[in-house]
Amino acid sequence: MIKVLVLKLAKLPRLNEGFTLIELLVSIIIIGILASIALPSFLNQTNRARQTEAKLNLSSLNRAQQAFYLENSQFVTDVAQIGKLGVGIAPETENYSITFSEPEQGTGVVMVANAKGDAFKSYAAGIGLGYQSGASDPATLTTLCESTELGQKLDESAIAISSGVALKGGGEVTCGNGTVAAK
Repeated sequence: MIKVLVLKLAKLPRLNEGFTLIELLVSIIIIGILASIALPSFLNQTNRARQTEAKLNLSSLNRAQQAFYLENSQFVTDVAQIGKLGVGIAPETENYSITFSEPEQGTGVVMVANAKGDAFKSYAAGIGLGYQSGASDPATLTTLCESTELGQKLDESAIAISSGVALKGGGEVTCGNGTVAAK
């Protein structure tokens, strides 16, 4: 008799199935913990992508300046004439503002991409001329540097360019004030 009753009860539809309030709260807390772990990592990746934009743009400008110098024996030193380089890079983007300047000493150009926010670094690229010992034509020397602090603004002193004297060797392009070599 009891066996028949238990079997009948087992076949009845269950009306009280579902989640309890405690089960829902535990699930929401677990999702919140996972989100709090993932969000900083996601934000860090977006800042890295913005920084990569500046590094790639300045690297492309460095290569374009080298090619321009080989063809014209001069560098583009005015950002308004960036179109002469033929790389299709805008001097103003959502994240960076690019400027060109001539160094006080030496022959070359300093290109700076200053971050428009405080969440990522600024970058500077420089190109100059150097002479290998015994060579009559100069070689183009380049470097890419990044700011040491987030949100730091850079100027032409971020790159140090010194040109060597023809046939005697020398010349270098190095990171200057407030910068280190970009990784």
